[in-house]
Amino acid sequence: MLASHLTRILDVDVIDRTGLTGSYEMVLEPPQEESKDMQEAHARILTALEEQFGLKLKAAKGPVKVYVVDHAEKPEAN
Repeated sequence: MLASHLTRILDVDVIDRTGLTGSYEMVLEPPQEESKDMQEAHARILTALEEQFGLKLKAAKGPVKVYVVDHAEKPEAN
């Protein structure tokens, strides 16, 4: 679930390669200062994940979902 949440927050595909199983209750402490800059906010999230939980996101190639539309037509009037 954490990987799914991070995918939505960071707007990048996050794949869980931790090997951890089971359920965990995690409370990520909010940053001390609010950030209006999204890039800075993302950096704070990544820093908090590493400092508080020992999790580090690494850029890597992996499988991604791809949708292909072969054909589309304008709908007919009723």
